[in-house]
Amino acid sequence: MNSQLENQARDDAFARRIRPHMAMMRRQCVRLAGNAWDGEDLFQRAMLKCFKAWQKRVTRTFTKAYLYRIISNTWIDEHRKVRVTEHAQESFDEIAACSEGKKTSEQFISAMKIVLERLNAKQRLVYLMQAGWGLTAPEIAKRLGETEGNVRVIYHRAKRRVASDQPGADTLPDERRLARYINAFQSGDPDRLLALYREEAHRHHVRESGFGDSGFICRMAA
Repeated sequence: MNSQLENQARDDAFARRIRPHMAMMRRQCVRLAGNAWDGEDLFQRAMLKCFKAWQKRVTRTFTKAYLYRIISNTWIDEHRKVRVTEHAQESFDEIAACSEGKKTSEQFISAMKIVLERLNAKQRLVYLMQAGWGLTAPEIAKRLGETEGNVRVIYHRAKRRVASDQPGADTLPDERRLARYINAFQSGDPDRLLALYREEAHRHHVRESGFGDSGFICRMAA
């Protein structure tokens, strides 16, 4: 209980410091990124860096110059890190066109591991359906019970995560789980992927009881 109260007090203190600068930071992020979606991703990463820097020195002053530098460095780092994994899309194209008897390639297995490691359950479902099978956003939205706009946002973010060096949203997949996804994808049956998604979504149901770093940043950004 004391720990939760301390975390809450810490989060509140950071919020008081950063809140007056958030609108300016968002504008700068959108300007650098060139669009609202990428700008929001950049804003989230910059906020997390500010939070971690503040944790190390709570007397830190957030000047405009300092925040601009955080945003610029975050943007530069992102572009330096990105390695577009073209083999992932090539592998999905290859498997989608395969006959049933063709052996699964090592390249495809590697691509599926990236998808399992880096994407959350919903991103994974949308990415495999759209990048792998070529389904349209309206088709996926109807199956998933999401709006078409939400599906486009999910797919956009999933593509960025697949193509980046960012830490994965998941642990290394075990062989059974990997095999289930490969089989479901190769079957071409959306209901099999949907069943896996529902199973994973249920297993990873919201577990945050306090703010925590990432949860707090999302609440601040809302």
